[in-house]
Amino acid sequence: MAMHQQLSIADIVIKRCVEDIWSHYDSDGNGVLDKEETKRFVMEQLEEIDEGKVFDDDDFDECFRNFDADGSGTIDKEEMVEFIKKAAGI
Repeated sequence: MAMHQQLSIADIVIKRCVEDIWSHYDSDGNGVLDKEETKRFVMEQLEEIDEGKVFDDDDFDECFRNFDADGSGTIDKEEMVEFIKKAAGI
């Protein structure tokens, strides 16, 4: 019998969050977030915590580079998972 890696509760929650992010922001349905889709996601999240006004294009470009670990110019789900874990200190 093969051993299956058990997901932690945090992993399950993050996976669900990423699926929700994709359902709302992957507007072209190609399975990745391009720079504009990612910017819409980031800005809406910052507006919810009232930080959107202090976040300019340079801040976003730096943030996007951190998201886009492989430098592809898009964000895939695994990059988003890793970014969320990093941001949450997991």
